[in-house]
Amino acid sequence: LYHSCRGGPGTDARGAGVQAWHTRPRDAIRWAAKEPSPPYATETKGSDVERRPEQERMARGIQDLSAREREILELLANGLTNREIAAALYISPHTVKNHVSSIYRKLGVDDRTRVAVTALRLGVVQLRDDLAPGSASWSER
Repeated sequence: LYHSCRGGPGTDARGAGVQAWHTRPRDAIRWAAKEPSPPYATETKGSDVERRPEQERMARGIQDLSAREREILELLANGLTNREIAAALYISPHTVKNHVSSIYRKLGVDDRTRVAVTALRLGVVQLRDDLAPGSASWSER
């Protein structure tokens, strides 16, 4: 269950924060990937916005990911659970868990949402409507 932040998913029309225990991980990831990362978003060097040091470390770690880990990263960033990823790739949930652990280790983080948001911000993965649980193509799986 997820509790949203002010201005993100789960806010009312006036922007006041409301409790949103129904927010799907995909919605939270989509919102967070669009938000700037204070205070770094306001610091500029020439025309480039400074990246957070963590994002720099993760950008280097992404190069070390295998093709399968990149595939799992894309599904993870699209809000799929380990079981949903396993079903989509025809592998066991335990194998997915091992790949996700390897991704965390290579990127130096242990937070699923942080990995997803950073991968989206770096442009390594894209949100895909066909991967959203409940979409027409998802229900055909």
